[in-house]
Amino acid sequence: MPWAAKFTAAGIIMRHWFPSVPVWIWSLVFMILIFLSNFFSVKIFAESEFWFAAVKVAAIVAFIILGGLAVVGVIPLKGSQGAPGLTNLTKDGWFPTGFGVFLPLCSRSTLPSRGRG
Repeated sequence: MPWAAKFTAAGIIMRHWFPSVPVWIWSLVFMILIFLSNFFSVKIFAESEFWFAAVKVAAIVAFIILGGLAVVGVIPLKGSQGAPGLTNLTKDGWFPTGFGVFLPLCSRSTLPSRGRG
């Protein structure tokens, strides 16, 4: 994703917490922060990138764990009578409309990873 789109997205996210501040001001603040962290020392920029990536990985792991706990019933689901478990996968059989849907999915996921000759 281009940097301009990232800064705009950051401004839109911050608008939810601070609705009176325009998006462009938040975008400018984040542009200045990134510029300053890279301007003074590349080590600071690399260290901040490392910690941001660590936070993203921790959030992904946490969401996977929370989703798994919700599926098995440890975390109650609002408006649900019980944990779904794997019933959504098995209630009509593994391939209720046939195996023909699965093959294009496999080919679509493996073609981009093939080497170009």
